Amino acid sequence: MNNSETAILLIFFNRPDLASFSLNKLAESKRNVYIAIDGPRNSSDEPYVQECIALAESFAERYSRLNAVKLLIRESNLGCKVAVRSAIDWAFETEEKLIILEDDISFTDEFLETMDSWLEKFDSSKEIFHLNGYNPLPKKMEVNFSYLCRYAHVWGWATWRDRWSFYDRELETWDGGDLRLLPGLLGQDLSDEFCEYWNKQLLACIEGLDTWDIQWLYSQWRYGGFSLTPGSRLTGNNGFDERATHTKQSGTRSRERQPISHHGLFLNPLDPSLNLALNVKHDLIEHGIKGRQDFLSSPVWILKTLLARGYLSLLRVKFLHRLVANLLATLFTLNSRSKVVKGNFAKTNLLKFKRFSMMLHKVKMLFFGVVKFVFRVYKFLSWRIFRI
Repeated sequence: MNNSETAILLIFFNRPDLASFSLNKLAESKRNVYIAIDGPRNSSDEPYVQECIALAESFAERYSRLNAVKLLIRESNLGCKVAVRSAIDWAFETEEKLIILEDDISFTDEFLETMDSWLEKFDSSKEIFHLNGYNPLPKKMEVNFSYLCRYAHVWGWATWRDRWSFYDRELETWDGGDLRLLPGLLGQDLSDEFCEYWNKQLLACIEGLDTWDIQWLYSQWRYGGFSLTPGSRLTGNNGFDERATHTKQSGTRSRERQPISHHGLFLNPLDPSLNLALNVKHDLIEHGIKGRQDFLSSPVWILKTLLARGYLSLLRVKFLHRLVANLLATLFTLNSRSKVVKGNFAKTNLLKFKRFSMMLHKVKMLFFGVVKFVFRVYKFLSWRIFRI
């Protein structure tokens, strides 16, 4: 199988109408195409699975002269977890990079072109594990640039064989600890709710949840990886119905929105960076984590962000570093001196001093809260396992 464009892996099961959509989109393609079809779960699945097989065989026959289509047809049902990950393993036996589409994913030619561009441009950027075609943000929150994200969305995506080799399929490296200590999450401002939510998901996988993508997401965090994400969706999901394994209902209209043309806006992004604000929105929108909702518009979050950005932009100025160090030293000195003052005036000005001490304590806690946030952001930005 020889082709200059990126190969595509199509994963089908029991929805021939959706499988037909993907095959028709690729009718004029010159790409190598791998098609994997899981076996039926029961007798009612049988005719639909056979129809998908017939569609795939017909498609392969049209390209048989070029030997551009390979089929993997399972006789028995492996389930979502094993069927999908084994199909990816199978395609990577031959290919170095892949675009991966399940049967319910809608996509445009622009998505394929963008994945081709990104796979080539960021091949050596080893911290980029995953290329998203889908972005969960509502239309009013979309942006006109690409950015690094901690989420690997699997509604149309791409990756490389060497990144897929980090896939911890059985979560052997997960110990149930604080996810904020994982290399891919270190230094980010994550809530307790985030850790609780994802630890529950990981535990469910160990206990038998029939899915494969949560393990891939964990592997990305475990080994310091990120996902490159377009500011607006390039793929969508058109399979919200009773035949779906995990997406029988969309939950919101926003998730049903289909991709539109962006006229090549995301084809050649500048070197991307992690966008903390957009990642917080991902927490809330895609996974319903409510613990950070107030921060999106609260004065405290805005103030923290402004201070962090201002401080980070001046980190290389030695004078300012010394100034901050002196301020911190002064604050510690005031704290220690206050104990002495408290002893001298305990009898005559006890009430007045208590009020002053409480005010000083509040100022100190506010100051250290801001400094701690800034330091965490700086620690992340200065820490990279890999360099672009």
